[in-house]
Amino acid sequence: MGSDSHSHRIALPSWLLAVAREKDASMESTIEVLFAQHREPLFRYLFILLRNSAEAEDVAQECFLRLYQEMRAQRTIDQTKSWLFRTGHNLAIDRYRTPEDRRERSLEASEPELACLHSPSSEDAMLRRERLALMWAAIERLPKQQRLCMHLRTEGFRYREIAVILDVSESTVSENLRRALVRLSKELHDQLGGL
Repeated sequence: MGSDSHSHRIALPSWLLAVAREKDASMESTIEVLFAQHREPLFRYLFILLRNSAEAEDVAQECFLRLYQEMRAQRTIDQTKSWLFRTGHNLAIDRYRTPEDRRERSLEASEPELACLHSPSSEDAMLRRERLALMWAAIERLPKQQRLCMHLRTEGFRYREIAVILDVSESTVSENLRRALVRLSKELHDQLGGL
């Protein structure tokens, strides 16, 4: 390697720079694909945890930044989706624990609630909105771990993956899901019986 007399830095061979650029471009392309696949489900999960879309978006972006850093450091990640959700879960919990973020969080309308506001104002639409509101209220009354297990399961995670994300045993995940379904079924049957 020769020395660059103008800047007193070591000049790297052009082939090495080309390899480094190609590797970075490949990593960026991989991150873009992973971002397209997992950003929306990760955001939804973080929104359930944080109850604030701006904070959920910030944490989701931090997850992908950390994934990029892990890839640049050539660390192996076996289950990328699980790794992203576990990282997001931990970041959300850390964010909630910091003093400036302990303030009361704003409750924003969820995407399904927003979608209902734009549906036609027919009797059927009104009944759908009412049923959906009852369902969301019933889900919100579930204990937090049951609610998180339900959401992760609807995102397609297996029990083992949910256990890793929440740092609990598979039997705990199974029991939380069972209890949540029993409770929701009973509560919704009682409430929707007349609708």
